[in-house]
Amino acid sequence: MPAWKRSLALTPDGTVFMAAAMGGSEKEVSLASLQDKVPSLICFDHVYVPAEWLQHKFGAANPWCDSLIKAAHPHIFYQKG
Repeated sequence: MPAWKRSLALTPDGTVFMAAAMGGSEKEVSLASLQDKVPSLICFDHVYVPAEWLQHKFGAANPWCDSLIKAAHPHIFYQKG
């Protein structure tokens, strides 16, 4: 899996963003995020969306979503704490 796909972004409020492609088709996920009025980021020439939304809407498509979110949680708590 390429590095951009494993990369996460963390906002000051603790929102974790992950590559839209983790949910399947990057284009399909991007369009769904626009329809749902979900914020997105562009980084490394790829779209990133909130991980919780991606997992809820497309989580079954990729078991890596849960693993990456769990890996990010210690850093989220550190940032908030």
